[in-house]
Amino acid sequence: MSAIMNLSILSLDKGQDFGLFGKAINSKGEEFDWMIGCDGHGHDNVINLLRNLNWDVIMSQDDSLEEILTIIARYGRQYLSTGSTYMEAKIFKDRIESCSVGDSKIMVFMDEELVYESTEHNLFNPSEKERLQPSIDEGTLTVADVTTIPYILSPTKITTQTKHYYTFSKAYTIAMTQSLGHNNITGVQPERKVIYYTSQNKVRVILMSDGVQDIICAEPEHYKTDMHSLCHLSSDEIASMSETRWKQQWQFYVKKEDETFLPYTFASPQHSSRSGFDDVLVVTCDIVPIQQEEEEPTQKDFEVDFDDGDEQECEI
Repeated sequence: MSAIMNLSILSLDKGQDFGLFGKAINSKGEEFDWMIGCDGHGHDNVINLLRNLNWDVIMSQDDSLEEILTIIARYGRQYLSTGSTYMEAKIFKDRIESCSVGDSKIMVFMDEELVYESTEHNLFNPSEKERLQPSIDEGTLTVADVTTIPYILSPTKITTQTKHYYTFSKAYTIAMTQSLGHNNITGVQPERKVIYYTSQNKVRVILMSDGVQDIICAEPEHYKTDMHSLCHLSSDEIASMSETRWKQQWQFYVKKEDETFLPYTFASPQHSSRSGFDDVLVVTCDIVPIQQEEEEPTQKDFEVDFDDGDEQECEI
């Protein structure tokens, strides 16, 4: 098997997306390729810390995330107002081991079919709701509906959806229920997945920040087209498609079933300190199957040349 890794980052707003890939060997002596992605939020402290880690050493650990959490914990309360999502995939010769924290996305395509999509950490996730229900009951976690979150219908149409903002200990509000940083105020219970494959499978692993996943179309026909793009396009092409959608003019429908629309753009007013767009991160790993074609015997393989006039004996 051969693994082809690629990375694309577009800093369209705060420049807090970070990704990397490489090779390592684990404690069992297994060689593997690795890829990581992080989407920072709040202040830059945590994402800057992650950028400066020795990732070759960290990814050689059997539990790389635990090593990262230990490093972040050493810096204590200075990381209360800063955090990051985390995506990780380790690609062995027969399996993919993934790990995710937050609302960034890992997808795995096998033979051009989507076989795994990580679940965002929010209260729409049943396991997160179960984990956090005691905190909700005792009032240390409060949840606020946000009804103005953009929802992409097609490459030209947009409406809104309802999501949540989560306030922990009446002090820190973020858009997900798990995050690195924030003095571990959210707690971390990552989603882990192992996906097996063989030398005959064509596989793509893709890590992407919400600067990509937030512009994926929801309507079935267009969703199918976008999944085809995520499965086949290069990381640069996916990033470019994302940038185009962030910066284009949209048709905004107050309700998706409406017939009339208003013009809409994500761009912030000219003098705003923020762009209104989102940073874009795409990391891809393409695993190409080894083709071992057996040569079919031809008629010539069975032909025997005899000299004219000579008699040949053939023992059977």
